[in-house]
Amino acid sequence: MLSYRNLLIWVSFWIFLGLFLFTAGGRLFYPYQLEWMEGETLVYLARLWEGRPLYISPTLEWTPFLYNFLYFYICCALDFFIGDGFIAGRLVSIVSILATVYLLFLIVRDWCGDAIYGVLAAALFLATYVPSGAWMDLARVDSLFIFFITLALWGLVLKGELSSGVICFSGLLLAFLVKQSALSIAPFLCLALYLKFPKASLIMSLGMLISISFITLGMDLSTGGWYSYYIFQLASEHKWITHRYWSFFTDDVLLWFFPAIIVIAMGIRNNLRLLNSPICLFAVGLFVCAYLSRLHNGGYVNVLMPAHLAIAIFTSRAMYEVFKTEKFGLHVVVCCLILCQMCICLYNPSVYLPNQADLLANREVVKLIKKSYGPVWVPYHSYLAYKAEKPRHAHILAMVDVKQSDREGASINLENELQKKIQDQLFSLIILDEWDRYGMAEAFLSDKYEKVGILFNDKHTMLPKSGYRTRPQWIFLPKLNQ
Repeated sequence: MLSYRNLLIWVSFWIFLGLFLFTAGGRLFYPYQLEWMEGETLVYLARLWEGRPLYISPTLEWTPFLYNFLYFYICCALDFFIGDGFIAGRLVSIVSILATVYLLFLIVRDWCGDAIYGVLAAALFLATYVPSGAWMDLARVDSLFIFFITLALWGLVLKGELSSGVICFSGLLLAFLVKQSALSIAPFLCLALYLKFPKASLIMSLGMLISISFITLGMDLSTGGWYSYYIFQLASEHKWITHRYWSFFTDDVLLWFFPAIIVIAMGIRNNLRLLNSPICLFAVGLFVCAYLSRLHNGGYVNVLMPAHLAIAIFTSRAMYEVFKTEKFGLHVVVCCLILCQMCICLYNPSVYLPNQADLLANREVVKLIKKSYGPVWVPYHSYLAYKAEKPRHAHILAMVDVKQSDREGASINLENELQKKIQDQLFSLIILDEWDRYGMAEAFLSDKYEKVGILFNDKHTMLPKSGYRTRPQWIFLPKLNQ
């Protein structure tokens, strides 16, 4: 049975590693966004190259997303050598995922004392490409975030107190500097480390408190307090989506990972002491992080990646616990469940690859924007104006986030700025998506702009391959004699 187990695990690993590399490689050099917010990475990098701050009072020209800064600085450094923001951003994510997979192998191998279960954990995590929204290779912050979280987790299996404390501290701090949701994991990591090295845990906790406090203070002093406004205040004011209180468990977890959950239950039944392990406590923190992020308005399935990491780890350990027994029938059942889990997560990579029609459509839209005589507003895909060498404007999602809070009249000032530019007909062209989901843009247009046409007659061209499926569609021009 062991040979069949090993064959199943190795075949699964190579299949999903191959699928990931094929898909990521096919998307790496695509010169346009693959997800409706990915293009903003280009705008971030352009701003950094200009030496301009990221965190300022919101304006129509620039309003950042609610992310920390480290990912963008790393991409900017890599962009210096590559010269293409999309390639730099995606390469950071691809390398982060591969590094995560390797660390995951080391963690589970050391936890179980058998390398084959480390391979299984790696395969299971790679298999979550679709459940996480085809996000792993995007020029977005999430893959780097999950790498640093995994780095912190790796610290829990190290034997030396100093090395364990340093790695846990470094991983968690770096994760915070990528995405502030790492703070929801911090208490669980501190407690997990306390179970193993109480002294190291106390030092790490104090170090995290001091480090984050000094970073926040320094950033606030240099930005006039706007850093905290974006990173803490706005992020905390997102509305809760009540129906996800349960759909997180039913749709996000059970629907995709029912076989894995059964395996986990079988493993815990065979060894209840697993629940007392530091890694188990950390895994609870990963689930809490994913759960809280998913409940927030705007929390897409990419925020489930920490939960997927926990599932990969615990499923592997659970299989190990079952195979420690001499019950051949249970061995067969677990192997069948793992096979079912892998089959559920199989995907066709061509679905996530942009085609020639998408490439040509993007080029034509950029040409349309470029030949316009003045500033152009494309609120849902603001990077397209940047691609066309037009003045840049804030992404509409960043503007909507500002509307949730009104520090120093930021929301009112932003709305007034937009209203004035529309009233003065300063945009020579406005392009809205076919579903103006926020209703923010079209509400301003009726008096001064008219809808004159559409970009596409079909339903699929230029739709993103990951995330929220939206595309530019409606063309607005200034009304004459206004």
